[in-house]
Amino acid sequence: MDKATEKVVKDADGNEVTAEATFVAKESDGSVKVTFTFDGSKLAGKTVVAFEDIYQNGKLYASHADINDEGQTIHIPKIGTTAKDNKTKEDISYAEKEVTIVDTVKYTNLVPGKSYVMEGTLMNKETGKALEVNGKTVTASKAFTPDSADGSVDLTFVFDGSALAGKSIVAFEDVQYEGKSVGTHADINDKDQTIDFPKI
Repeated sequence: MDKATEKVVKDADGNEVTAEATFVAKESDGSVKVTFTFDGSKLAGKTVVAFEDIYQNGKLYASHADINDEGQTIHIPKIGTTAKDNKTKEDISYAEKEVTIVDTVKYTNLVPGKSYVMEGTLMNKETGKALEVNGKTVTASKAFTPDSADGSVDLTFVFDGSALAGKSIVAFEDVQYEGKSVGTHADINDKDQTIDFPKI
């Protein structure tokens, strides 16, 4: 269920997200896993809640349907970004030996008090591949614990940009919880993620 609308969540193709498991209870108390597998690419920023019913021979015996139950709730974060050169404070930089790019990543729908890691990778817009300087991919990361569901964190990239005149780079970001990705912003054509290096 979509917590905001209290309606059934739909996947990217518009189908209602449901799942079921058939089981034989070996004891009066126990548990069973119900696995939902679906395309959730359009659910960034949403909070979803699992409702459950148990049937025997087509007859409903029990339900658990509490839209405010945190134990039934999954938070799906959303991140967006604005990358700026630290000197110009704009999305334009100078191809020099030491370039500093500050990428402000805004997030929504994280769980306050949980520990996250924001990771960033600079991409070569022309090739669509990760930017490499002296054989190493240019990355940045920052561990943080949000005080509220919505906020922002800065990623700082420092690298040798002397070979970048005439090129553009794009910052990709990924927020991770316990080593697993829970939100990504990776659009090679997003102007807000892009830094241009003029050539004259």
